[in-house]
Amino acid sequence: MAREEGESLVQSFHASMAQRGGHLDAILRDICALANTNGGTIYIGLSADPQEKPEGVKDPTKAVQSLQNAISKRFSPEPMVEIDSLPTQGVKVVRINVQAGPDIPYAIDYNLFYVRDEDDTSLAVRDEIVGLVEKNMGGQRNGTVAPAEPVTEVAPVTTAAPPMLPKPASGSGTETPRTGVEIVETQKRDGTLYHTLRDMRNGNLIKNVTRSSARRLWHYAITQAETNTLNPSSLKWRGNMAIVNVRKKGDTALYDLALRDGDQVRVFYGVSENGLGDAWVDLVEKQGRE
Repeated sequence: MAREEGESLVQSFHASMAQRGGHLDAILRDICALANTNGGTIYIGLSADPQEKPEGVKDPTKAVQSLQNAISKRFSPEPMVEIDSLPTQGVKVVRINVQAGPDIPYAIDYNLFYVRDEDDTSLAVRDEIVGLVEKNMGGQRNGTVAPAEPVTEVAPVTTAAPPMLPKPASGSGTETPRTGVEIVETQKRDGTLYHTLRDMRNGNLIKNVTRSSARRLWHYAITQAETNTLNPSSLKWRGNMAIVNVRKKGDTALYDLALRDGDQVRVFYGVSENGLGDAWVDLVEKQGRE
């Protein structure tokens, strides 16, 4: 079931955990990112492709001990994880359950902070680190980030949609998407466009992002905004909502969505299916039947 769902915000796969080739470091980065984001599960010894036979882990007990030692030595603070092994298709694989911890931000080697962005792990930028610190302190960033709550036990394997978080208020009354990004402001300085992005998962604002400095989803959103001028009259509106673009990523669909909010048209880029509220799901289904 996990492999059928594939890589996601709360799930990743690694065929190997060997130090050579950087496989162990990649696993540690995913642990850090999940702990700083929504938690999740990491599988070691198999790829995300359900058609590919798992390689497995030769000595699961030793692998678990090695992971525990690496986490203890390289993390500050130490994240809440539970590591075990389980059989699948005749081999043993290692599973790491990572809890979205109460002591964010978590760092590797004291100063490397990672976050999860859909199925990608990336170094956190300055505004994301500030947001994590404020969340840990119980403050609210722009009135959208809820304080972290202590957790007493590790959650079970998580493959469901990310939890609903408070979203920026819309004067239209329509719920904004729960994933993707929105470009909320753009300034031109010395010939370069600098954008402020809103992460729709938590409402955090990331400032001074350029096309050259942006990572995957941010880069896509900025490229679309800079090169494809949106013409609202060309969209097929249903009430105050419209689909701007649909693109496939593996077996999943990612949506660019438009929302009329008073005199403003807001655009949300790269919204995954689990980020769609009921009204958006209804729009997608109706247009899919046409």
